[in-house]
Amino acid sequence: MSDRFHVAATFLWGLILTIVGAALAAVGFGWWDLAFFDPRYAGPLFVILVGAVILIGAVAQNMRRHSDPEQGA
Repeated sequence: MSDRFHVAATFLWGLILTIVGAALAAVGFGWWDLAFFDPRYAGPLFVILVGAVILIGAVAQNMRRHSDPEQGA
């Protein structure tokens, strides 16, 4: 499998975006209220989440590279 495409990560992001989209649609239809969440924190939280995913992916890829005996040192 290519290093640029990871099925689990793609599925996870699809699931997250589906849940967020459904929640925002529910707010738009008036079925749900976002009174418990301050939207000012959404942007920074998203940036933190993306940064954490990138860091974890880089560390995991580095660990795989060092543990693969075919790659060599």
